[in-house]
Amino acid sequence: MTIPLPRPQPGPHGDFQFPPDDVMTEVDANVVSGTLAPYRTHTRYLQSVSVGAHRSSVFAIGSFSIAESCYIDSTGHFNAAEFIMCANQIGYVCIGEALRRGLVDFEGFDLAWFKEKQLSSVLILKADTSFRKVINPRSFVGCCEWHSMRMKRGLLISVQAFRFMDDDHGLATGEYLVAFRL
Repeated sequence: MTIPLPRPQPGPHGDFQFPPDDVMTEVDANVVSGTLAPYRTHTRYLQSVSVGAHRSSVFAIGSFSIAESCYIDSTGHFNAAEFIMCANQIGYVCIGEALRRGLVDFEGFDLAWFKEKQLSSVLILKADTSFRKVINPRSFVGCCEWHSMRMKRGLLISVQAFRFMDDDHGLATGEYLVAFRL
């Protein structure tokens, strides 16, 4: 099923290239819920997500809402801790759905591996974030682009780029260097 993607209003969203709508497919809510099962219910900020492949990347675009911070009184804006939580959630769903749909092909790297080792063998080696304009945490869109996969010393190394935006042109960007212990 193809659904209309959540899109921010026109504005300065960095160099992120949105994939064409026709390559994106909504991820079933039960799959999202299962992927986010390690998170406490009140910290599941990803509401809905679509995943697809375009050129040499896998993309996820999702809707988020943070009704209440899981660790601090409200700051009134999307902050660094919430960036990491949201990036992890959309990143996990992007990876899991890409494996479920066969969008990536590495020996030993499959959905069974992901379900068993999601927490213990997905390692963030480096995380960079940049907050360009305040984002309303109550309603925003997040995008993940997963690319640049290569094997190195028994690890599958890849890059995940993130963009979070709201309707008032709020913008936060980031990038993870991720390793998968296969």
